[in-house]
Amino acid sequence: EKVVNACSGVAYTYRDVAPKPAALRELDGPAIGDRAPDIDFEDGGTLFDRLRHEYFTLLAMPDGGNVNPVIESLERRFGAVLAVERLPKSAALSSRYGAGDGRLFLVRPDGYVSFKSAAAETGLLEEHLGTLLRL
Repeated sequence: EKVVNACSGVAYTYRDVAPKPAALRELDGPAIGDRAPDIDFEDGGTLFDRLRHEYFTLLAMPDGGNVNPVIESLERRFGAVLAVERLPKSAALSSRYGAGDGRLFLVRPDGYVSFKSAAAETGLLEEHLGTLLRL
């Protein structure tokens, strides 16, 4: 498995070179620069099924509804190049992406994590998207 992952490139990480704002709070789960891990959803399908397109994808973790206004604002501003996936709460999601509500993971089209933050840090995410996508 290690050889296959290395040869296919899925074991690579860009942690050392991926930009991360100093003010960003450290969260568990995949690091900025890591390949986003796949999960199986209880109602069928996988996370990778939802990432099969040419856009950046914002993975919105459940938080009881507080993230929705933020996501709606990001969708209005970046919707032409950003897909949003509101993910259902599950044990698989928590085990792979960290326990805690209101997390946002921005995944590049190649499947690597470009940014991650708590919902309260969406200003940093919006700044990152503005710099990255330059609409």
